[in-house]
Amino acid sequence: MRDGAERDEGFSFPGLSGFRRLGAGGMGTVFRAWQDDLGRAVAVKTLRAELVERAALREQFAREAHILAQLDHQGIVPVHYAGETESGPYYVMRLVEGESVDRHLDGASPSEVASVFRSIADALAAAHREGVLHRDVKPENVLVEASGRPILVDFGLSTQTLVGEVGSAEEGIVGTPDYLAPELLAGTGGSVASDVYALGATLYQALTGSAPFPVEDLGEKLRAIREDDPPLPRALRPGVPKPLQAICLKAMERSPADRYPSAEEMRRDLDRYLAGDPVQTLPERSRSLLLRKIGRHLEDCAEWEEQGLIDERQRAALQYSYEHLDEQQRGFLRGVLTSLPDLLLLAGLLVIVFGPVLLQVIAWNELEPFGRLALPTAPLLLLLALGAQRWRRLDRKRGAACLLGAALLAIPSAFALTDLVPALRAVTDARGVLHPVVPGRLWLPGEGEPAWVYEGARLLDWKLLGAAALALGMTAWLYRRTRAAAFLWILCFAAAGAILPAAQLAGWRELPLGVRWVLANLGALGAIACGLPLDRAWRRDRAAPFYGLGFLWLVFSAMVYTGEGLPLTLIGLGNELEQEAGSVALHGLGIVTAGLIVHRRGTALLQRMTGAPLLLGFLFVLGGLSGLSGEGSTVWEVLLVASSVAFLLTGLVLHRNSLVLPAAIALPVTVGSVSQRHVDALWAWSAAVVIGGAALVLLGFRLSALRSAPATRPARSDSRP
Repeated sequence: MRDGAERDEGFSFPGLSGFRRLGAGGMGTVFRAWQDDLGRAVAVKTLRAELVERAALREQFAREAHILAQLDHQGIVPVHYAGETESGPYYVMRLVEGESVDRHLDGASPSEVASVFRSIADALAAAHREGVLHRDVKPENVLVEASGRPILVDFGLSTQTLVGEVGSAEEGIVGTPDYLAPELLAGTGGSVASDVYALGATLYQALTGSAPFPVEDLGEKLRAIREDDPPLPRALRPGVPKPLQAICLKAMERSPADRYPSAEEMRRDLDRYLAGDPVQTLPERSRSLLLRKIGRHLEDCAEWEEQGLIDERQRAALQYSYEHLDEQQRGFLRGVLTSLPDLLLLAGLLVIVFGPVLLQVIAWNELEPFGRLALPTAPLLLLLALGAQRWRRLDRKRGAACLLGAALLAIPSAFALTDLVPALRAVTDARGVLHPVVPGRLWLPGEGEPAWVYEGARLLDWKLLGAAALALGMTAWLYRRTRAAAFLWILCFAAAGAILPAAQLAGWRELPLGVRWVLANLGALGAIACGLPLDRAWRRDRAAPFYGLGFLWLVFSAMVYTGEGLPLTLIGLGNELEQEAGSVALHGLGIVTAGLIVHRRGTALLQRMTGAPLLLGFLFVLGGLSGLSGEGSTVWEVLLVASSVAFLLTGLVLHRNSLVLPAAIALPVTVGSVSQRHVDALWAWSAAVVIGGAALVLLGFRLSALRSAPATRPARSDSRP
């Protein structure tokens, strides 16, 4: 070309001769040359003639040479030296004679593709460790030598930044469109994640022979990168192995948080593939596609149920099975009890977590403030280190287990940290005696307590609020880094632990009793409502903590306010005993009613989680009616027995063994306790035993019939032998 011809005739660099143009890019031109003193062929990169006078580009060119000179890896082209003449800046590097990676791998076996790309990922990871981003990874910038070794070249767009940070967004969009990460199109700047995306797109090209979005129009191509998913590699070439497809799609996730956290992690998965080990990744694309197909099939199942082809129990069984196909819904901690190593892991975690906490509680008064802090903090740091190490090696289950233990230890550590504040450490009574500010007498003091108790309760609320906030922050950070749903359980309960003392400090006890009761129940319903969007989006492992918090909040609220006789005290019905017992029964009835509505109208996850609330609700009802029947009223006695029968029938109708067995025990007990008030105790309890035995026999018949029922479609009434 003309540019090359002119330079070949009109410029020279010290110690170099025999220039031959190899290629040109947007900023520079690369020549093959001969280094006279060492007698070897080298590559020389120069700034294009028309750009030499631009100071900013000269500075960028010099930065490229400086960055490359710092990198020492066999997969990155080394720089020998750099200089500047009247013709402009230049640098000399090793001559790489090879072809682009997509041409080299055309028709290659999957193992050869994986081997080449694990070397590329290793080279890119080495650059990232030095704080260097490439920002233009593409097939043309990966040359494969005759020996088969790939070399990463052309760091002309590279920047030097701390790994984990992003480059400047002020420079605009740089790079080759086919290999740009979606976030770069929004001007966020380069990052490790964007280099990983480009490496995944390059792997996609090598696997399929096509760019991820082969659209001619640039505007449409950029829109597709932002909004669409590329075709599955196996849809274009069925011979692409599933693990390689998973690695490729994982690197090309639209969200940076869903990609490999580093090129090193991608290299480890490629090593696993080459060694024949399972690849430990599930692309979000694969998961979304699976869930869409499952959703369509579940719509068919609902239609089959309406048509009478299957019953409700069979539809629920299909839905439950489908949910377990989603590997990310199962969480990282399930299966810990499946092997001896995992049992040892669990036992060790229990000792590490609860041992120091128990010692801290027992020896609180004997320890100095820093000793109280050191007891839980030392194992916390140990578990953080172990968990991070296992997580980096993609041993996600054990890594998450260690990090979960660290999150649990964050709560006592944070409480001990607040104890370092002298003003929160102790409270003085009227006699000048110091009392430590710890849970106990100071937690929710009753009426008529001394003034120092209320002051200590206020200080305790501040300590609990600070501890909950610190634990909340650390757990949120761990969840953000790991996306393990187990941390959401701690997050939800830490949030509740922050809300309770915050409400006390804001004057909760000054509110009217009825207002507190209503707000407490609304808070429980609010927690459940937070889980519904996640549940409907098939993030059931994320929804479960919100549901669990809501149900426990509801039960806790019932236990607190039944002692106040609500809601009967608000309308002035009955004496004190009747108000308290009636309140227990009414709260239980409310929980049971809500549970039945949820079981009928709620999602599959809500239906599964209603078992414990229904059981507690029925126990509340039976306990309240038992207290009322002690007054000798026949009406309450009849209602008590009827409730026991309803308890049993509900469990049978809902197919809940967790309800049926307690109900089968409660029925004879209630019959016996009521009967002995009217007949001889011997006969009363004899009848109760017979009724209980009959209930268990009928229950056995019922369960046997359920288990022997056809697993496919119900039998037709007109079926022939």
